[in-house]
Amino acid sequence: MSREKNSISPCVRSVCQDNGPRINMIPRLKRFIFFTAFLFSAFIPLSPLSSFLTANLYAQSLTEFGADGDLTVLGTGGTAGDPNTEIKGFTVFGATQSSYTGGIIGNGNVVVNGYLAVSSGAYFVGNSTFTGVLYSNNLQLNTGVNITSATGTNYGGVFVSTHIFMSGNAYADNMYAGTFYGSGAGLTGVSSKVYKAVAIPASVNDYADIGNFDITGGGHNFYIAITVSASDLFSVSKQYSIPISYNQTAGAWRDALPISNTVYGSNDFALEVRVTNSIAYFRLRRTAGGTAGTALVSIEQIGSTADSFTSTDDSGSSSERTILPVTVINQVGGNLGVGVVADAVTKLKVAGDANISNSLTASSLTATGVGVSAVQIRLASNVLISSETSALLGGGVNISSNVYIVGFSSAAKYYGDGSALTGITGAVTTTKTDDNATAATMYPVWATGAGSVADNVSTTKLSFRPDTGVLTAIGFSGGITTAAQPNITSVGTLTGLTVSTVINGSVTGSAATVTAAAQPSITSVGTLTGLTVSASINGSVTGTAGSAGSATTAGTVTAAAQPSITSVGTLTGLTVSAAINGSVTGTAGSAGSATTAGTVTAAAQPSITSVGTLTGLTVTNSIN
Repeated sequence: MSREKNSISPCVRSVCQDNGPRINMIPRLKRFIFFTAFLFSAFIPLSPLSSFLTANLYAQSLTEFGADGDLTVLGTGGTAGDPNTEIKGFTVFGATQSSYTGGIIGNGNVVVNGYLAVSSGAYFVGNSTFTGVLYSNNLQLNTGVNITSATGTNYGGVFVSTHIFMSGNAYADNMYAGTFYGSGAGLTGVSSKVYKAVAIPASVNDYADIGNFDITGGGHNFYIAITVSASDLFSVSKQYSIPISYNQTAGAWRDALPISNTVYGSNDFALEVRVTNSIAYFRLRRTAGGTAGTALVSIEQIGSTADSFTSTDDSGSSSERTILPVTVINQVGGNLGVGVVADAVTKLKVAGDANISNSLTASSLTATGVGVSAVQIRLASNVLISSETSALLGGGVNISSNVYIVGFSSAAKYYGDGSALTGITGAVTTTKTDDNATAATMYPVWATGAGSVADNVSTTKLSFRPDTGVLTAIGFSGGITTAAQPNITSVGTLTGLTVSTVINGSVTGSAATVTAAAQPSITSVGTLTGLTVSASINGSVTGTAGSAGSATTAGTVTAAAQPSITSVGTLTGLTVSAAINGSVTGTAGSAGSATTAGTVTAAAQPSITSVGTLTGLTVTNSIN
């Protein structure tokens, strides 16, 4: 009972035990008489007299027992069969009412008219009904089955720690789960999928069927995922996105390119597609390797729900096909192919023309066809390559900056200032214009010994007139190779002179030796130290002959040496085998004048400074 001043204690400390539901009353001596009377009147009739003041207290039937103050149960150590506190009947916490909504009146039942706070947990064996709001951070339905609030990463709402099984229907605006099982017949906005395992043929270019779709009515899109994971030698994953239309390939097979492709090992396959009228066919063809493998094919149809799939298992021989146009873009490991299968090396491969309306930036660019067609190619901010439209500049290519060439440069023609060029050893080629009319003196420009053309350097000592063809210079050095030189009318000192034909005109000077045997133009000689005549002498020989008997001998002189003959008449032939010393006077047969006078005594004739018209002139040494 309460420890207040007016509280009642139904037992004394000396007789209260520590077992069972009992009330510890603190006796007060001044109220002992009243307490004794209360015990006898209320409790003794319930127990035998021999149990006077026992530890257990009982109220008489239909007798209410209450306390205005606190009620404290101090006993501990209760057991299942003997709890510390026992309430056998119907219990109400809070205000009593004539009826209790949802409450069942009966022994052991409890009604709480107010809030029930449980700090450690509540366990319900039977069914429980909550007509109001049940607040719980974590509601456990069974071990491992908890219901809590879902976090933002789990899209909010209710989070269930394990599976949910619903025997009826489920309705939701949004529902998220790792996997849904059961019939989806009532779902809307969900595409149907087809799954099939297809064994890849053992030989390259052999095929195995997947099946076909009846695509009657509406638009049709197929998302196809194919995975082969047989071994390290055959590990391929490909994804395809294929829009299909009526009679798209007109009955011809085409190779579909994947939008994504990962190939590991030396084995590979291709997806072939054929659309004939309203039937779309799919099959797999081996393209490389021979390792066995099974392709797991998943086909998701997006579009008309009337499309139906028929699985087929045909096989046979095929070959590489033309690419299906709607699948021209594909990639392998981040490398992109357009109209051609991407590979693991080239970042971008394009089959056909690429028309880029804006800029294209690349670290390197390779074109295997006609090349790159562009209005302008920018190598740097100030280095542009474009077409030259000016006819005056010859058209062609215009480069906005300098050009540096490590190797050779070859062109039909070069234009512009070449004064800074070095290492030019050949002649400078210019355009030839045949000018024979300009009545002006022209001056040639110079080239250095290294072959470089000196800029605007010439001299007045060398000139040329196009109208007359005359080249004028102070002098010439070197050999003249042309035999006929009609314009040369005089020469200086000649070290030698050979005349092969008749000399017209006079020759003045000394001759050392006449080597030609026949000299028909010589008609007289001076004093001869010797004269040998091998043929008959026609005419008279006047003078003293070495062997002649008289001064005049007519007829034939037989002795070779005739030192006394100092003159002869008209000779039809004269052969001189040694040098002629002295002067030769007379008329030569082909001379231009009647008289040729003078003495040629030596080979060197420094005094001869001019000659007449020569029909022939042979010089064996250089002309200085």
